[in-house]
Amino acid sequence: MAVAACSPFYRDRLRQVGMVASDLQSTQDLRAVPPLTKSELRDLGPEPFLTRRLWRSERSQTAGTSGQPVTVIRDSRERGRLLARRWACQSWHGLKPGDREARFWGRSESATKNLFLAMAANRRVFTFLDGADNDPAREAVALAKFKPDFLYGYSSLLLRAAEFLCNSEDRPHPKVVICTAESIQESQRRFISQVFACPVILEYGCSEFDIVAYTCPSGRMHVLSPEILLEVDAGEVLVTDLDNHLMPLLRFRLGDMVRLESSPCDCGWRTPIIGEIQGRTIGQILILPSGRETHAVVFAHAFEASTLDGISIRRFQVLQESPRDLRIVLEGDADLDDNAVNERIRAAILDRLPEYMQITIERGVIPTIPGRKFTYFVPLSGD
Repeated sequence: MAVAACSPFYRDRLRQVGMVASDLQSTQDLRAVPPLTKSELRDLGPEPFLTRRLWRSERSQTAGTSGQPVTVIRDSRERGRLLARRWACQSWHGLKPGDREARFWGRSESATKNLFLAMAANRRVFTFLDGADNDPAREAVALAKFKPDFLYGYSSLLLRAAEFLCNSEDRPHPKVVICTAESIQESQRRFISQVFACPVILEYGCSEFDIVAYTCPSGRMHVLSPEILLEVDAGEVLVTDLDNHLMPLLRFRLGDMVRLESSPCDCGWRTPIIGEIQGRTIGQILILPSGRETHAVVFAHAFEASTLDGISIRRFQVLQESPRDLRIVLEGDADLDDNAVNERIRAAILDRLPEYMQITIERGVIPTIPGRKFTYFVPLSGD
């Protein structure tokens, strides 16, 4: 990564820690470079990180669901490299370039440029959201007619499509469903897999690096080494793309918490394995009555345990309304109206909370907002 010294930002950063480009001889040497935060990248913009001037380039902006949207710049080499990485990952599951893709995305692709790109990629976009410009029943007909080779997109939208189509005889039969952008529970993966009669795999990435990790045919999520260097600092992810020669980002804090596994994978791919992605650290912090904090992943664990206990939960959302009060909205089968079921859910949550909190449980429809990723936890205002 000595090329990083060609960017004004990293020339200064290396100088601040008493280093020069020639000191970066191994990945271990990178640990002396202070991590880069989203705030720094957002405030400075992409230009100070570039290693050379460009006449033509492509700007990519994050969706901003973490509250800190940032911009990265790519040239044709970088775009081609990332596309090759994506095709290599998809080939693990029998997919090839040009296969029909049904994309479940939150962004509109109605603009002429986007429509042209979608046609060239053999892709159609679906949401299965109710709205003035959208009809899930009409989308179901279009999806069946399209006969996609694979489904790809936001986990919440894929789950919504599976719920809509679960009793339909005319649902598609893709080779694989690929969930990305949002966390998903194992029970939800099983449900989607049952509806579409195919494997459901996970893609982990971000706009700054594209794909960081991918599920192999054996069902475990591998970091895409040797290009991607992933470090875990107190549970939080730091990522470096070792092959980015245009806009290097060294030890970039994604804002995610992960757990790595040490046991090897049956597939034979000898790269680090992510056992669990706990979600965004920004906006995923529960404030306890004492003022202490804990990660909202405790709710994911509680609801996963509840589904394994036979409670039919399809989607849930936890809203913290005060330091002592939680309101939980559930979507699922009719048994969620049963008070005894609610008490079992409440007990599963309280068993995992470090402190007691008042919990109100209600059944309802959780809104999915176009253009935004779904979050199962809504923190206190100002968190």
